[in-house]
Amino acid sequence: MGHDMDSQLAIELLGFVFLAYLSSVWYCWMTSSTPPVATPWAGLRKEVFKTTRASLRQVTGSIQTLAEGYAKPQSILPQEHIAWLIRQPDSRLSQWAARKERNAMRYLSLGGDHMETMALIGKVLNPCLQRKTNRIQMNTYDEIRASVDDTMGLDEDSWHETNLHEALQTIIDRAQCRVFFGFPLCRNKDYLFNVRRFVNCMGTGNLDVGQIPIWLNRHFWASLINVPLQYYRAKFMKALVPQVIECVQNFEHEDIELVTDQEADDFVTEIVKVVEHSGDGIYNKAPEYLAEELLLLSFAALSSTAAAGTHLLLDILSSPVYMKTYETLRKEAAMVFSTEADWGDQVTLQGLVFTDSAIREGLRQNPLQIRGLLREVMPASGITLPDGNHIPQGTWIAVPFQPIHMDERFYSNADEFDPVRFARMRAEGDRLDSTHTSETCLAFSYGRHSCPGRWLVSQTLKLLIAYITLNYDVQLLDKRPLNTVFADTNIPSRSARISVRRRKRA
Repeated sequence: MGHDMDSQLAIELLGFVFLAYLSSVWYCWMTSSTPPVATPWAGLRKEVFKTTRASLRQVTGSIQTLAEGYAKPQSILPQEHIAWLIRQPDSRLSQWAARKERNAMRYLSLGGDHMETMALIGKVLNPCLQRKTNRIQMNTYDEIRASVDDTMGLDEDSWHETNLHEALQTIIDRAQCRVFFGFPLCRNKDYLFNVRRFVNCMGTGNLDVGQIPIWLNRHFWASLINVPLQYYRAKFMKALVPQVIECVQNFEHEDIELVTDQEADDFVTEIVKVVEHSGDGIYNKAPEYLAEELLLLSFAALSSTAAAGTHLLLDILSSPVYMKTYETLRKEAAMVFSTEADWGDQVTLQGLVFTDSAIREGLRQNPLQIRGLLREVMPASGITLPDGNHIPQGTWIAVPFQPIHMDERFYSNADEFDPVRFARMRAEGDRLDSTHTSETCLAFSYGRHSCPGRWLVSQTLKLLIAYITLNYDVQLLDKRPLNTVFADTNIPSRSARISVRRRKRA
């Protein structure tokens, strides 16, 4: 029933986006809109309705458009401009100004403030991962073990098929909800259902409303998303607010450090601690506000980790037989995790060198965003790029992630998935792990706005790959299913099915 509802919602949303673009074609024809001639446009061709068709081409043909733009300096910046780009202050090149429109954040009905959420994420994630990593890691592993067993089954005698993306979405939702909201909410089916539906609605709003021309009344189109969005938000808040209230009361009536040391194994406790310790009055301490921030935090994580995991498993299972990728990962996991306690040991997890290399390689070849470092030009006088091109105020500029990741100057045989590529580089002295960002590996963005949750994503994927390879046989794929690219988003196959069987262990 949930799948049918999602399919119907997707069809309706794509339908209104299509109607919006038909209106866009009519408007551009009536107004004879033409682009500036000073700076070349990627995707612009000599054809009727060239501006409109270039815009439409960006929605469904983004990779080709980026590849075209990558060859010459324009609003899609070349790799050589990245160092200059990340040095620019937000007063000159603003990430938030672009995100409010590109991700439709200003149109979707959210109680929390996106900028405050990002600030809190850094203050919540870093302490949790630095001071309580072992506890978080063991909880993540415990939930991965339980959810993988529930989803993939325990039958050691027969193979069965499962939808890969749906399975990983279920597994990762539970694992990360364990970290965010604790036990037993992470196993409450109604709660997980409402969180997942909220994430789906929010993601649809980000993608679809963000593609509608600004002049076409985005508030109206967003209202179609806001109805189910608010419904599932209310369901979420009803379940979580009492937990936040209880946590706040614990801090008010007991020793803060004692409560933290004993109970801080989820982000609910950690976010309350951050706010209670903040003496500058920046953060609202109302339980409803804190729950709202946790909801936005969960969206940021759940919307990306399942997709990254699906991309990675598809890469591993479709890699050439001679590479023995699955077997190599299994042998490494068996060597690293010799006892149950090892699954909660951060130092032990660092021994997954080949797994970490495969994760980084998967993110290189299939980043979730094919374009990023999006900024809006803020000064009224515009800005001048390092190559001399002048960009006027209000223009968006960005960097083409996918073409950079496929550039032979940086990666030999760049079109191939090479799971041990970065393990070889590490053996040669270049210690780049899966969370390291650079000007040539941009899956987690780069600079001061890099993804603050990348360590949690990496930890989750390592534990997931290790547990699956150790405990399940999975039949390899003859060919990797194609991705779907919508605007800037690289979506893995939602229909790919794999055959799995519980591994017989001595």
